[in-house]
Amino acid sequence: MSVWQFTGQGSQHFNMGRSLESNSVFIEHWNLCQQEAMNLNIDLNTLAVDANLLNETQYSQPLIFAYEYALAMSMLDSYSSPNCLIGHSIGEYAAYVISEMIDLKTAIQLIILRGRLIGSLPKNTSGMLAVIGPQEKTLSVLNQLNNVDLAAINHEQQIVLSGALSDLDHAKKELKAKGMKAIMLNVSHGFHSHCMDHILDEFHHHASQILNKTAPSEIPIISTTTCQPIKELTAGYLRDHIRQPVQYWPVIKKLMNNHDTFIEIGPKPILTKLLQNDAVTAQWAAQASIHADLK
Repeated sequence: MSVWQFTGQGSQHFNMGRSLESNSVFIEHWNLCQQEAMNLNIDLNTLAVDANLLNETQYSQPLIFAYEYALAMSMLDSYSSPNCLIGHSIGEYAAYVISEMIDLKTAIQLIILRGRLIGSLPKNTSGMLAVIGPQEKTLSVLNQLNNVDLAAINHEQQIVLSGALSDLDHAKKELKAKGMKAIMLNVSHGFHSHCMDHILDEFHHHASQILNKTAPSEIPIISTTTCQPIKELTAGYLRDHIRQPVQYWPVIKKLMNNHDTFIEIGPKPILTKLLQNDAVTAQWAAQASIHADLK
């Protein structure tokens, strides 16, 4: 039983997709994304080779989506469909299209809206802090901190916190005083925290207008926001998806009960590395040498 997992923000890199230029199915579907994005004045081809702009949230999110959608369509063309889909934060948007809950045009509109609104928030005033250590100990410290939110549970030994930079600096000192390793992440905003609150209502308003038609999922998607199967895609759910923490590890632990293969669809093998020490087969789809094993 296999799971396809779609990588989130931070996986983008210069020239992403260049190694897949010989893959005609990938290029065909990348070009479909390019056409839809150009209708909204986003040039994916130019952004993918601009080392500065591709790290801007308003551009990195549609770039990651296009890459993952195109790679997943290429995988579907050559290999068996997965039994389940999950996505880490924005990675979930590619899953919506692969499972046929929404069409490509709708997904592009939503992801560009999402990236534009988050990108409009003040930069470098909030951030994210990765904490390495026992989950229970990290959460215990978090409960004593003000204005710092749980942003993601990536592993039983890795949690990400989010908030204003000044508050995170205090959190870092508190965690280190308790023997925890804490590392500031190179991000422009404090994602999945109260720092997103200012754009939530506007996102919900526009997303409600974009989501004219949705369908039941053809391939089950387990939400990393609710840890439950997504039965219906709504503007309200997508609003919460911006604000609430990414419950990646709880979902993975649940899926490990009846799935043994996890294929990462993304520009970098970030999630694959998180699973390397666990009793499952974790592979990165973009690495051509493993394709023979993806049955």
